[in-house]
Amino acid sequence: MGQSAKEKRLDPFRNREEAGKRLADRLSTLSLESPVLLAIPRGGVLVALPVARKLRLPLGLVPIRRLPVNWATDIEIGCTTDTCGFHRNRAFNG
Repeated sequence: MGQSAKEKRLDPFRNREEAGKRLADRLSTLSLESPVLLAIPRGGVLVALPVARKLRLPLGLVPIRRLPVNWATDIEIGCTTDTCGFHRNRAFNG
């Protein structure tokens, strides 16, 4: 039995590595001067590694700390960075 249209729309890649490979293919046509690739730890690194390898880019990490709401662990009001920056989730709190 095949996937429903909703399942296909929500999961267009088999995994993050495949997403990174496909992104690398798309980015390979760009002509950039001294690019650097930054990734957010956990899921972002798995996407960034194939990009960095294929395009031979330096890869840096941007550590963040997510700020969840206490009534729903899958919702975040924002995040903080290692440089004390605060970024709020505009979709959540306007």
